[in-house]
Amino acid sequence: MVTSISLMLQLALCPNASNHLQEMKDRLITISNELLDNAGNLSSTQFEVLRQERLLLNKQIQQLEKHLQDVGRQRSHAMTSTAPARSFLIDTPISRTAADAVRFDSQVPGPNEFVNHGNWSSPLPSSTTDRLHSSFAPVEREVFTPNLFEVKYIEGSGDIRWKSVDFSWNKKLEAYNRKVFGNHSFRPNQREVINATMSGYDVFVLMPTGGGKSLTYQLPALICPGLTLVVSPLLSLIQDQIMHILQANIPAAYLSGNMEWAEQQDILRELQSDTCKYKLLYVTPEKVAR
Repeated sequence: MVTSISLMLQLALCPNASNHLQEMKDRLITISNELLDNAGNLSSTQFEVLRQERLLLNKQIQQLEKHLQDVGRQRSHAMTSTAPARSFLIDTPISRTAADAVRFDSQVPGPNEFVNHGNWSSPLPSSTTDRLHSSFAPVEREVFTPNLFEVKYIEGSGDIRWKSVDFSWNKKLEAYNRKVFGNHSFRPNQREVINATMSGYDVFVLMPTGGGKSLTYQLPALICPGLTLVVSPLLSLIQDQIMHILQANIPAAYLSGNMEWAEQQDILRELQSDTCKYKLLYVTPEKVAR
């Protein structure tokens, strides 16, 4: 218990606490998936260890989230309480011109003017006033018109043509599935998804956890020429898949914002080369957005 509290204090005080929080959440998802998918293959001891780790992670995540929220509120309060009160001024050439005109008029009175420095005001020149009004006039925004595309959706899970073993790539598909991935057969809908994809169709696949989605793009990536780009939101799952793929001697890499800059540059140079060795490249959505 003391060790757990000490660890939480270290994480909370770390400047990268938010990154650690995300890693803990990724680990929690990985453990939950393991308990759901492989519960029958785990011994009672392994199952209990994972269950206890999941409970501990849940508690640590809640504590760290609460701490980060408290720190955020304290910083926000400190900024609002210490910030000096000052008026809002738009620094534009027009506002400076108006101010200069006022100062000049106040310093050089006309020959027939009575100057009272204690209570004096001067209207702005009409040209300056017109410019001020025009500069703050409401601007009409261009109406946003979304581009709509018609998508022709075809239910393919019951289409018998994708179950066929007569495609030109079938022999290679069977061989690589057995030799590289160690599978003696395909799970439900895996062959159908691969055949439709390799036939040039855009395919949307919805499978439960542990249903074998990864094979439906890893196997075609190995057979087809070029590079396959995989976008995944969980860095821990990306690293787990990369580890298994490399163990199967499939050249693959991943890019994320947490990597060293030099390492990212090495991967990008390899991707731009004419003899790129990679068959799979995993990226996070944040990396794609940048």
